[in-house]
Amino acid sequence: MLVLLLAAAGSPRADAPGDDGTRPLWSVPEVATVPVPTTLLQGGEWPEAAAFTGFSELSSGVLSRSQPVVWLARDGQRLYMAWRAPRVKGAPLAQATTERDGPLWNDDSIELFLDPGHTHRDYLQLIINAAGTLYDGRGRDPSWNSDAQVQTAVGAEAWAGVVSLSFASLGVAAPAEDALWAFNAAFDRSPAQRPMTPWGREEAVVTWAPVAATLHEPERFGHLRFVSGGVVQWTGLGQPQWRQLRVTGWLPRGTGHVSLRATEGGTPWQAELTPGGERLNLVPPSVRPGRCQLTFRAAEGERVLALATKPMVVPPRLEPRLQTLAISRKLTVEAALHDPQPPTQLAVGVALRNRQGRAVRTGRLILKQGRTTRPLSWSVADLPAGRYTLRFGEGSGKMLGETAWTLPAKPKWLGSKAGRYGDAHVPRPWTPLKVRSGNQLQVECWGRAHVFGDGGLFRSVRARGKELLAAPAVWRAAVGGKPVSWRAEPTRVRRQAAGAVEFESRLSGSGVRLRCQGRMEFDGFVKLQVEVTGTPGTTLDRLALEIPFRKEVARLLHHFPKPSVWVAVDMERFNARAVPAAGWRSPFVYFVWVGDEARGLQWLCESDEGWRPADPQRAIELVPGQQQTLLRLNVIGKRTRLDRPRRYTFAFQASPVKPTPPDYRRWRYAQVASYGIEKTPHPGLKKDLSVTYPAAGNILPDRGTLEVTLVPHFDSTAPGELNRNVFQLLWPEDRRPEPAAGIWFYWNQDDRGMRVVVREENQYRCIVGAPFAWKPGEVHTVAFTWGEEGAIYVDGQKLTDIGIQGALAPGTDLSQARILLGGRDCDFTVRQLRISDRVRPPETLGVGAAPLTADEFTLLLDRFAEVAPPQGEPRATRPERGTPGTVAIGVPWTADGLQLANPPVTATTLDYLQSLGLRWLGFHEHWTDWQGFPRTRYTQELRSLLAACHQRGMKVALYHSWQLADIAPEFGAYLRECEVIAPDRFLYTRQPKQTDYPICPRSAWADFLADGLQRLFREFGPDGIYSDGLSIPPECSNALHGCGYLGEDGKRHPTVPIFAVREAMKRFARILEQQRKETLFVCHMSGYVTLPSLAFCDAYLDAEHLTGRPRPFRLSLDAFRAEFMGHNFGIPAYFLVYDWHQGMTTTEALAISLLHDTEVPWSFEAMAPVWRIWEQFGVEQARFLPYWQPGSWLRAVPRGVKASLYHKPNGEGLLVAANLSETDVSGTLRLKWPIESARDAFTDEPVSVVDGALTARFPSWQPRLFRVTLR
Repeated sequence: MLVLLLAAAGSPRADAPGDDGTRPLWSVPEVATVPVPTTLLQGGEWPEAAAFTGFSELSSGVLSRSQPVVWLARDGQRLYMAWRAPRVKGAPLAQATTERDGPLWNDDSIELFLDPGHTHRDYLQLIINAAGTLYDGRGRDPSWNSDAQVQTAVGAEAWAGVVSLSFASLGVAAPAEDALWAFNAAFDRSPAQRPMTPWGREEAVVTWAPVAATLHEPERFGHLRFVSGGVVQWTGLGQPQWRQLRVTGWLPRGTGHVSLRATEGGTPWQAELTPGGERLNLVPPSVRPGRCQLTFRAAEGERVLALATKPMVVPPRLEPRLQTLAISRKLTVEAALHDPQPPTQLAVGVALRNRQGRAVRTGRLILKQGRTTRPLSWSVADLPAGRYTLRFGEGSGKMLGETAWTLPAKPKWLGSKAGRYGDAHVPRPWTPLKVRSGNQLQVECWGRAHVFGDGGLFRSVRARGKELLAAPAVWRAAVGGKPVSWRAEPTRVRRQAAGAVEFESRLSGSGVRLRCQGRMEFDGFVKLQVEVTGTPGTTLDRLALEIPFRKEVARLLHHFPKPSVWVAVDMERFNARAVPAAGWRSPFVYFVWVGDEARGLQWLCESDEGWRPADPQRAIELVPGQQQTLLRLNVIGKRTRLDRPRRYTFAFQASPVKPTPPDYRRWRYAQVASYGIEKTPHPGLKKDLSVTYPAAGNILPDRGTLEVTLVPHFDSTAPGELNRNVFQLLWPEDRRPEPAAGIWFYWNQDDRGMRVVVREENQYRCIVGAPFAWKPGEVHTVAFTWGEEGAIYVDGQKLTDIGIQGALAPGTDLSQARILLGGRDCDFTVRQLRISDRVRPPETLGVGAAPLTADEFTLLLDRFAEVAPPQGEPRATRPERGTPGTVAIGVPWTADGLQLANPPVTATTLDYLQSLGLRWLGFHEHWTDWQGFPRTRYTQELRSLLAACHQRGMKVALYHSWQLADIAPEFGAYLRECEVIAPDRFLYTRQPKQTDYPICPRSAWADFLADGLQRLFREFGPDGIYSDGLSIPPECSNALHGCGYLGEDGKRHPTVPIFAVREAMKRFARILEQQRKETLFVCHMSGYVTLPSLAFCDAYLDAEHLTGRPRPFRLSLDAFRAEFMGHNFGIPAYFLVYDWHQGMTTTEALAISLLHDTEVPWSFEAMAPVWRIWEQFGVEQARFLPYWQPGSWLRAVPRGVKASLYHKPNGEGLLVAANLSETDVSGTLRLKWPIESARDAFTDEPVSVVDGALTARFPSWQPRLFRVTLR
């Protein structure tokens, strides 16, 4: 039976196992023939296969105007998937990617997601572009390769393809009848291939399954059901955008029923299908405009063959679009005519009527080819807030439609004073400015001294007692081919307060006048507003600002990244580096910092408006010399008439911007807070109850049989039970979440039974499981075999084949491998273990509690009967055959065997985090349903979490960002006036389903956020702010709030709101200061060290933009010191890695970070022992001696190893060493002071000291910490 239902939004009844009615399902029949792509391209069909359409935009979830068709089929060995994707007529296809596993998502491509285990967690991904290039990966890991065979063809109206891959390459056997896989199909469409709507182009990605944020959401995948003859085809749905619905397809077997019901009710339309394999061509009489759901369902008896529920929007003939500017009080009106053949021109009258029906605004729209040529724009500042009606009509008086409109009230937060303060206030830790004026203006702030000279420029800048400049900064100008000789007027102080000083300086010469109005604030921020004018007829040949740095200072460079680090990261042109010996040149960028490991100076500029360099690629230069390195800003290099004032605003800030807090290493911050962690039991406090054996001699990699007799302590049928460990073959040194190789045999929460996982060469060869029900206290022998035949057994009964031959390659080196029985999450009593060197016949496998015996095939047989009682130290087993295992401390032994089961957990997740030493918990975006918002509906949950943390002496920082969710109440009213407009802006998506738009800090949203933060802290009392980009000035060209400018080329160009971001950050920091308690302001700013705003945070989090780099990824030490270290900025730095993604691993990040006295706090479990070592040693009382100053304290170090030292006056030292080469090394570390003794700080084991030097092994890219006593 087939049912087609078009109805108001709602869910049909659940039909598929685990289905809620919204998860799509489609059958996969068996076939004997497979077409070539050209057949499908020419409109041919594949009658033996199943087929579906119904693709929706990824973000909106609405059906696309351009519908691909996907066919599915299989035979005994392979899975086949084919497709036909429509093209936009005359537009080129993007198919430039030719390398395997390249960025095919940037091309016109199909993406296929397969989860053969039906886990809705572990999945494989294929991407194929129109040229037939293939990407294949497991999850987000591209290292997995399939045996996919791909064919594609391109035509004028569509492109098509066929791909097949063997079930063996997927690590599974051929699916049984009615087997379910999780699955999704999606299409990436280049800009030229996105269908046009009256309001622009559709989204880039269309998807079959209702994923919400990204395509990588396996929990929301649809289903494939493997059936022998269930062919169901849905191949078309007409043109709903023209209110013309036509459902086409084929149902060769069974009967059907079709019904259609409009959103607002009305008479249903129905049609009965009679048996006989008729083709579907269903055309309802009409489709009313509005939102509805299209549901397609087919079944044979009780077995569902196809199910898809799709949101659909049917537009009215005339669709208005209104834009309310609630802040500036304006209304803009446009309209579109949804007609396949719109009139050439149509005049539409528009009237805005109040509740009494009186027209308060009138106007006319002209539509050409169905689109508005010029919108209506009305000021509504004089109208009261409330509901209005817009009516649309033709000149003849014919009514075309009407729509309601609400004018919102002026927001109470607009103009909020929250966090604002005047120049009389100097926030901690800065001190009041010291100002001396005379022939020169001298201004001192914390840690820095500035002398201002001609033209408002620096004559001198000192930071941490050292001069930065080799000579005064100067303006270089030329008129008529000759240099301008400036005449300077004395610098005058115009205004002075504890927190700011304002001054003015003037220059003139050769008909050019330069006026500079300057302001310096308490944190060393200097802003210069420069106006250049000329006498009539003056033409300027050149204007450049030159800042000569002392050569020994100008060693490191960091600049604004162009393009954004979220668009591309080019390590050859990385924006943090050593100053090149040959110098550096760049197009205009918004800031440049130059300095060394202790100090520096940053120049900033919001806009390149008025910049006319002779060579745009050399707008900014660093020019090395013998005694100095010159930073040259080539503002004008082309002949420029001074017929109007030329205005430029520059800013400067010397670093460090403030003193580094002495206790920052005791903050112990990690982004781990979540609702309920104060109540949820945490398994991290469970004991490690395991037995470890050497693998060599006890197991073969390529064939064998494993049998374990065990007694479960849990009910496998009970809901909520999680994975339980039984057996692992692993290499302990590979600590990655997904090791390069290994074998796992465990009870799986999705299979509800035993599962085998085999991983080799960074790829999964096998993920197979099968259900089996047991109750606590039952005795079972679980087994699996690998070799010429692989299968899972329980009590001698075969449950499933594992689909591969062998496990690991013959000859795999097992010398460093270990067998692990049990673990923290085991929950079994283990009675006996047998490992054999071949595949045992099923009749010889263990059953229940029956004793296992040793024979000529037995490598290891252990009954655990001779294990001594716990004595507080590891014990050895006494196997009948094989090498003994080591029993972990605390494992109880009983007559039934080893109890590898922890007692019920009573400690909470919050207790676990406290046990690791964490003091500060960051709560990420999910503390509120609306991205970046300063309020939440989870008020009781937030109060409970804060109370529990405060009771334990822990503190919480809440996530905030410059983003506005489309599900937030403020979205419609304020987005347009507040959003960032930029070509590469990033739209974020998350749950609850939403699209989050970037917001510009120059807009009024800064008032909203500051006002909301003040209310949040007053009501709930959190302790800090986690900023996701609050300190970053984004490129923006939104004229509605003053960003961007119209260039000489007639185009609108972006600016960055450096000064608005700074003012917002000052407000946020002031709100924290007003709490009068310990607070923390952590700023995530990856790639953007913007000192005027970053100065107001307590720590910065960097390097997320590097987590997508292919592994192994190596960051140069110069780059690390230029951006990621923090000491030269006066702000503690945190380094971010994702072990589950790419880029550096946690271990590698620790190696490089600890060398620089920085942390990797999001990897908090790895940082916990480091925090303890720092505390036990007392690093606050020590002087940090870095590796880049080795001559003063370091005498010898092995090749490839870098070392830094925390040195106490009493001769104690904490030595940090890291081998940053690619091979392990052993060697000697010799310091200025002889070493008397040394211990490994992690293990407390003694380390060899000979003749006053330390000798040790240094593994590649791993940190070593040594406690040393120095003479």
